[in-house]
Amino acid sequence: MDEYFAGAIDSATGAHRQQLIDTQRATRDYLFATNSRSEVIEFNCGLRAITGTTALGIGYVKQSSTSDLAPNPALTLIATIVTAEEQPDGRWLISDLQRIST
Repeated sequence: MDEYFAGAIDSATGAHRQQLIDTQRATRDYLFATNSRSEVIEFNCGLRAITGTTALGIGYVKQSSTSDLAPNPALTLIATIVTAEEQPDGRWLISDLQRIST
């Protein structure tokens, strides 16, 4: 779990990065306390537009999840709009991630 959060933080910038840093402990504690588990069933993403050093992408993940609160597997679809910004070193980091209602 720690590697997951470290990777997410390393791939982010700006306010989105700070939000991940600020919420990682509470998110981690909740996932462990409820014994939450998930499995990716399907993952798709696409590039919507690039304007200068900003890219807009759309993605979705279909996953099966269970927890002590909901022990029967449930399929969920999580759709997101992702904004990435090119950094001076050439890397593209996520600056904003918004969930789309599904």
